[in-house]
Amino acid sequence: MRHRRARVRRSPCSCGVNSLLLAIHHIAIICSDYELSKQFYNKLDFVIVDENWRAEKQSWKCDLRHGPVRIEPG
Repeated sequence: MRHRRARVRRSPCSCGVNSLLLAIHHIAIICSDYELSKQFYNKLDFVIVDENWRAEKQSWKCDLRHGPVRIEPG
């Protein structure tokens, strides 16, 4: 018996590139220098929409937006 390979349909993303990516649940970016990281993402046109100090982890957490896409911890 011969096995058939499943066909995968690629969908163009908003930038016109074909992609297999269907969804993203969340993205975590760990940074050692929070202020420098904020400057970096600002240069890439990300906007901070929420910022919280997490005392239990002794670290900052921020939610970012880039155009219509909001990036935040899950």
